[in-house]
Amino acid sequence: MHARALQCLAAWPRLSTMRQDAGTNDSRFWRRVSPDTSRALTARFLFVLGALFALSAGAQAQYAAATGAPAGTTSGARGKCWLSDVSGGLQWPAAPTARLVLSELARPGTELSLPFAHGPSFRDERAAYAYAPKFTPNTPVFSKHGLPILRDGKFRISYLGQDGVWRAKSLLDGFDQALHRKRLIPAALSAADLDTSFDDLNYFSTNQLVLDDRCGVYTILHEGRDSRIGKAFLMYSPDGGYMWEAFALPLTNPVGTNAVLETPTAGRLLAHPPVITVAPLYHADCSDASKCEAPVQLIDVKRIGASLAIGPLRTVAGRSLAVSLHSGGGNMMVRDGAKIYIAYAGSRFPQSASPTTLDSVVKRGTPFYATVYHTDTGQLDPPTYLGRTGAGYVRRNPGDSRSPFVHNGELDDHNQPVMVLDRKGYVHLMLGAHNDTMRYLRSESPHPDSLSRWAIDEAVGDTTTDDQTCAATNCHAFSYPALEVDGDDVVHVVARMPDQYARYNLVYLQRTSAGWTRFDQPPIAHLPANPAAWFQRLIIPDHELYGVFYHRMSLRPDGTLWVNYSYNFDQFTPEEWREFRARYNIPDVAPYSNCTNVCGYLVNGALPRVSPGLLAYDSRNLWRFATTLDFFTECVGRSHCGPQ
Repeated sequence: MHARALQCLAAWPRLSTMRQDAGTNDSRFWRRVSPDTSRALTARFLFVLGALFALSAGAQAQYAAATGAPAGTTSGARGKCWLSDVSGGLQWPAAPTARLVLSELARPGTELSLPFAHGPSFRDERAAYAYAPKFTPNTPVFSKHGLPILRDGKFRISYLGQDGVWRAKSLLDGFDQALHRKRLIPAALSAADLDTSFDDLNYFSTNQLVLDDRCGVYTILHEGRDSRIGKAFLMYSPDGGYMWEAFALPLTNPVGTNAVLETPTAGRLLAHPPVITVAPLYHADCSDASKCEAPVQLIDVKRIGASLAIGPLRTVAGRSLAVSLHSGGGNMMVRDGAKIYIAYAGSRFPQSASPTTLDSVVKRGTPFYATVYHTDTGQLDPPTYLGRTGAGYVRRNPGDSRSPFVHNGELDDHNQPVMVLDRKGYVHLMLGAHNDTMRYLRSESPHPDSLSRWAIDEAVGDTTTDDQTCAATNCHAFSYPALEVDGDDVVHVVARMPDQYARYNLVYLQRTSAGWTRFDQPPIAHLPANPAAWFQRLIIPDHELYGVFYHRMSLRPDGTLWVNYSYNFDQFTPEEWREFRARYNIPDVAPYSNCTNVCGYLVNGALPRVSPGLLAYDSRNLWRFATTLDFFTECVGRSHCGPQ
């Protein structure tokens, strides 16, 4: 194109001296211009054009150097997309281009014998199945072409090539340049300083990469407690990862607040920028509502060309119990066109509350509310009271770490909602609990104008009128639900459930049009067989005292469900502690001072989170430890795939 333009300009002096004889009745003609004037004008024009070409080439070179893009690559606004380029434009999932045999599992492509129970001496997945995936078990996201992407550290992602090889891409330089370009961080702050200035976005983080259907990529940088910046940022790439733009978020307390991006659900990409939910990181004391409550807020993000417009911080509820959960969880806010559906845990019951269908006691436990924010008018609907889930818990005998839990009637900020908008436009809600009965709701109509009418409102978990009896037997009580709905309208839930031996299981629940699915439970070492349980145990740690699963769930467009998890040991018996220390070379700690029967060792946050894993579940109703093979459709259930 440049050469053609120069040819035309070179002919300009000759053309400018031409005279067109239009006849006596036509006054339009080419005025003669002197050759000297013509050459001078041409020289000036060529000088300006050359400068523009040089600037363009320099900008492209700078762009390529800054982003790692191929020479001549331009931004997403001009049609380039890194997510498409690295997949070769091929539609995923597909078979790899070469034979693929990977030693990531002793029996790759085979289903698990559920449940998988950690054995004595903390025998985990690696020891039992030789499970050693060549990727970081994290929440997978999938591009428009289905390209699998995993978060692999704070400023790094991994993506899978058609040859079956995982490759790393650093985001650090792109983030650093975007922040400095707008002077959002001190000039003296280097790229290396970002590592200590922002919190890690790891496998239990509420914020992962979020993709839209136009090759846009989003993530949030939260500053760490030792940061000098005092801000949180939305990072956005309109071209799938070549170039990044940074936006400061209007948070009043960036360190104590969590800003969470709306994530794609139902196996679809977002058709819009994600709405941002803003809530406290945690509540210090929920024994008094005035100490526990805080606002829940939103930030509306709009796409403006190849950039974004960040809306103001809007308060949804001034008195809320909302927090960002470390496990399970999902969206509290979901956009549907000009409507943003919102659900949140409240800190107070409505003054005129009356029992809903499932409420046996009013003004006990945690109340839930729903509302709709209309982005076109700025109107926020009055909140609708949805009901409650179980109250907070204490030990019946506080000094005995094996004593069952009983209700104390207080608010519990572990009780949080999770929302999914399915492919037909129905709103699904799971009202979370904390070792108690959850509740599942589905809207009466697709794309509802309000969230005041629900076609389904039902308990999820055993119910009883005697809370103490329920606590003594655990009653299949649940915590930290993760929720998904696939293209066949099947509802998938993964949650934590303690058994009667105080082991905290990771369990799966499923709801079809016929209701909640019943699963046969085979007998295992410490549990009897159960022929009709409405949950399926996935992972059982060999650990009797308190521990927690960090788990997330995502859905691929083809219907494959992914659950990434790790188990964190928080409390040990003396025997367990000695064995665990010997295996993982952990320094000793003092025993828990408030113990009378079983002297526990509380080491919350001080231990490696062992047994990280990624589970895949497909339409054949088979669970398995995910390997690289599972990201290729033609490889499912096979020990190798590709050309022989």
